[in-house]
Amino acid sequence: MKPRFLLLIVATAFCFWWVLQTPSNDRDWPEGQSRLAEARFEGSRVTIEGVRHFVYRSETDFDARWTSRTIDLDRVQGLDVFVSDWGWRDLVHTIVSWKIEGEAPLAISIESRREVGEPFDPIRGLLRQYELYYVIADERDVIRLRTNVRGEHVHLYQTSTSPDLARRLLVSYLEEVNRLREEPDFYDSLTRNCSTTTRRHLASIGVEDTWDWRVVFNGHIDELLYARGVINTSMPFDALREASDITERARGFRGDEQFPARETSEQSPAGENGRNFAERIREGLPLP
Repeated sequence: MKPRFLLLIVATAFCFWWVLQTPSNDRDWPEGQSRLAEARFEGSRVTIEGVRHFVYRSETDFDARWTSRTIDLDRVQGLDVFVSDWGWRDLVHTIVSWKIEGEAPLAISIESRREVGEPFDPIRGLLRQYELYYVIADERDVIRLRTNVRGEHVHLYQTSTSPDLARRLLVSYLEEVNRLREEPDFYDSLTRNCSTTTRRHLASIGVEDTWDWRVVFNGHIDELLYARGVINTSMPFDALREASDITERARGFRGDEQFPARETSEQSPAGENGRNFAERIREGLPLP
């Protein structure tokens, strides 16, 4: 058999396999990704069901808390960006967190949704093996999971994003959260990851964003934010990056033990601790 013909057979088989892959919300999901969030809009207010407030001691030992939260969109003040280094120099995980006047921030982490026992692999992430999942959570959950349990290093950059833009971006995220409840989609390590999906959201609200390789290879995403003046540029980038490392502050926070394992709200001790955590990790951080 000629090599060219064999290659055609392999390519055809792969195309058939690719088309037959279908995303699903009905699989054996781990507890931390077992619920799909839902947003209900009423005027300027939005109520979000399925907000995660877990306290992790390890990947398998945790207190599971799912809450609902109502936010007045008119009180959205801006947003910040977390960059978590999980071991690949050119790939990191980004988390966007919205600052709400008088409340704890609301964090949204765009992730691969993996079945119980299924590890993450960037190559498998290119092959329709994971679903796309939006974790809506308080910052303690998604940040301390990375700093305290997974041993990752996390940087926090405060941005100059206007309240109007932050508000419209949040609505875009939440509309996608609702869509994924009815129309599951695949995660992709390059085209539908935490950074490239954010770029899609920006485009959906009319923000012109010139393509840059650092969006895909997002281990350099903070350099891109710096080059575009979205974060503090009053000091050299290396100095800014060092000053924005909140890893030890997050690891050292001791508020999680102070509230019971039950569903919580912004008025509960958990909500208060969420605000305390947000204030603690932002102490002395460079302003945009």
